[in-house]
Amino acid sequence: MESSPQNSSRNSYLVKTVLAGLFLLLVTSLTNPTATHPLVIIAVFVLLFLAVYFGLRLFGDLVPSLARRSSGQKRLAALAVTGVVSLMLILQSIGQLTIRDVASTLLFCVILYFYTSKVSKVSNDGKAS
Repeated sequence: MESSPQNSSRNSYLVKTVLAGLFLLLVTSLTNPTATHPLVIIAVFVLLFLAVYFGLRLFGDLVPSLARRSSGQKRLAALAVTGVVSLMLILQSIGQLTIRDVASTLLFCVILYFYTSKVSKVSNDGKAS
């Protein structure tokens, strides 16, 4: 049974997702957010970011329609989704999330999507020549 590079990356993302999730579970179960140091709160958000990011990368490798995309496209999509989710959670946790924040973030994501798809199309057309 040979291990392909794709299976290796899937296993790597699975291990990273599980480790980040376990550390997140450990930290959140052993700390009291109202009485802990702010760096611990930041560490929780970093662990959450990593768990979601690696989980999305794993998801991108497992779903056949997404698996055909390039590694760079999957990485960019995972970073964008993870960044938006993390930003929304951070704003919600400090009581600053409003519908205007959600709408402006979604609008920004749509603009960024079209910009990056256009830039990658132009870049790919230039490489083909």
